[in-house]
Amino acid sequence: MESRNFTRITTTHKVSVVDEAGNEHTGLMRNASLGGLFVTGIVLPTDAKVTVAIVLSEEVRIDARGHVARSEADGVGIAVDLLEDSESYVHLQRLILLNTRTDEQTKSVGEEIESNRAMKIVPPT
Repeated sequence: MESRNFTRITTTHKVSVVDEAGNEHTGLMRNASLGGLFVTGIVLPTDAKVTVAIVLSEEVRIDARGHVARSEADGVGIAVDLLEDSESYVHLQRLILLNTRTDEQTKSVGEEIESNRAMKIVPPT
């Protein structure tokens, strides 16, 4: 079994992934952590650079840059390299915390957020 750096939660949200060539792919998030997510219904090669939009509601989304960390028959694992803005940072934290299933998971995620290990935000231009 592979080792994970971050607590992974199960949740389903629509995801838009744009590859390096500008092609948009849509799929469903199967799970997520502060360091990445798995998206079903998309096929892209490992190491492909992508931009990601996780749609939480009509008004709320998480925008990030990342790369395909693994590619499987049913989807791709995307490592989040940078969050596009501070709102995405907050929304990702809330998404993960609201979907923890045990006290242990909640504690682990709280420690991950406090240590700020995964969060990198693109500086404003």
